Amino acid sequence: MYSNASQSFYDELKANARIEHLRGTIGSVSFTDDNILSMNYTNRASDTKDVSFGLAYVGQLQFSLCDVNIPRGSWRNLRVEIEFGLTITPEDPEEEPETEWIPAGVFFVTEALWTDTSINITANDAMTNFDKTFGIDQTTGTIYDFLRLLCLRCGVNLGMSQADCAALPNGTEILGLYPNNDIKTCRDFLGWIAQTVGGFATIDRNGELVVRSWAGSSVVDSFTASDRIAGSVFSDFETAYAGISIVNIEAKTTQYYGNQNGAVINLGSNPLLQYGTEDVKSRQRNALAAVAQGIAWTPFQTSILSNLVYDLGDLIEMTGGVAGTETLTCCVMSIDWTIKALTTFEGYGADPALSSGKSKTDKEISGLISQASENELITYTFANASIIELEEDVETSICQIRFATVNPRVVKIFHEFDLDVTASGDDPVECEIHYYLNDELLTYKPTTTWDNDGLHLVTPMYFLQSLERGQRYEWEVKIVMKNGSAVIDRDDAHAFLEGQGLVAVDKWDGLIEIVDDTYILELGGDAYFDYDDESVITSTKAPDVITITDPSYILTLGGEAYFDYDDESVEINMVRPTCTRITEDEDERVTEDGATRITEGDY
Repeated sequence: MYSNASQSFYDELKANARIEHLRGTIGSVSFTDDNILSMNYTNRASDTKDVSFGLAYVGQLQFSLCDVNIPRGSWRNLRVEIEFGLTITPEDPEEEPETEWIPAGVFFVTEALWTDTSINITANDAMTNFDKTFGIDQTTGTIYDFLRLLCLRCGVNLGMSQADCAALPNGTEILGLYPNNDIKTCRDFLGWIAQTVGGFATIDRNGELVVRSWAGSSVVDSFTASDRIAGSVFSDFETAYAGISIVNIEAKTTQYYGNQNGAVINLGSNPLLQYGTEDVKSRQRNALAAVAQGIAWTPFQTSILSNLVYDLGDLIEMTGGVAGTETLTCCVMSIDWTIKALTTFEGYGADPALSSGKSKTDKEISGLISQASENELITYTFANASIIELEEDVETSICQIRFATVNPRVVKIFHEFDLDVTASGDDPVECEIHYYLNDELLTYKPTTTWDNDGLHLVTPMYFLQSLERGQRYEWEVKIVMKNGSAVIDRDDAHAFLEGQGLVAVDKWDGLIEIVDDTYILELGGDAYFDYDDESVITSTKAPDVITITDPSYILTLGGEAYFDYDDESVEINMVRPTCTRITEDEDERVTEDGATRITEGDY
């Protein structure tokens, strides 16, 4: 719900009679109520008759204008911005009424049809920008990294901060993209992202991309019977979901998370929820099961007077009339608005009484992973979803591609890295590229130098030969900068791997890389602890038991004995010791001139 209007604006919305306005621009040309013959807006956040995770629907505006001076043939892709206004009735009748405006949407013309009386226009929101080829097989990052990557590629602003994304379910998880993902377009990938947070993707009223989780839906308003137009429909049940189901691509099975019986939301073979240990996957998937179990809304359909303040995902409490005596919580999943007429909302859900129990037994899913032909040409691509900072004299990982072999031939790997370079002195900046195959550094290290700062394109390539059959491999590229540093922006590091007899790595291989910094503690002299890069060896030894039978002596170091540590060395300081001997019977102690001695018998 739009929340930045005045209270007078919201009060006016609930009035039975009000004066509303509409204005906007197409390209650089303005239009007002006088130019608008008709206008209708539709959008949705879930599939019909049920709640779904992962929809990325295109909002559409259809309207007719007259007396607009835009030449024929120049309408396509023109930017359309509209604003919704209400005339606010002043408390003082002697004051002039004022119109308050709120943003109502941003669209782009896809079709303009000329008639004798008007121009009929169809315009879609920026969701259509994501219908571009995705072309990435592997990448890693957070929800925020992925959204920034998509927005950068598709020319759409992201209407969420990093903190907004982190607050979503699975928003702080580091996610990996499963290579056999069948993602064709950026909107496909956007849908999987929206599913991973248990919600939907949409373009907001400012024309920016937002992803909303059903877990974040909150009550924004309440409608009484007088607020609604006659003809509202409310379900007799409150929807309920037991959990979610997801296809495990590796095992070709379906797994359920949540309660054993009841309706479930099917996530299909989400490629972002396939990597990691069982604990990691269970944590990510159970987070979505919790979202599903938190859905407790009444399916409905209702209409109110023309209104553009509500958004997809808003919860509205319904009371009175056909809603009954209890308060019903309904979720806006579909919006159909007509200018100066009605706004119709719909919300969906599953009837728990009609939902058959789902077996917890895994079911075989056929056809999920195609078998690779030995002669088939296979390609894999990589692009970075997050910004990479290359510090001076520090080896930094740029890209990783995992693959497996059936009967491998020569594998070609092409790279393209766009570096924003900053020199640290007068010497030329060096960029040394390190290639790793299964963590083993190859001897070939191409180096590029530059005499100036700024953007520099590096396009190295490599041929892998003598790969073994039936093995898993990981290709990694790292860069070391000398005499300067660099930054690689999102989607500015690309890799392309091509070869025959390859398949994608279908599961996490159990490799965990841990880096631990240690320090040398010098005790002085030749004694020290030294941790090297190879290993740290520890051992234990049981102590020998020693029985003391001889007379004992006490060595007193005195109160001034101490250890003094500084950054360079360790020094031990102590005063002259005092010795005490345990005497036998009839011994005597004699003190002369400050010295003490023990005598045997008489002195």
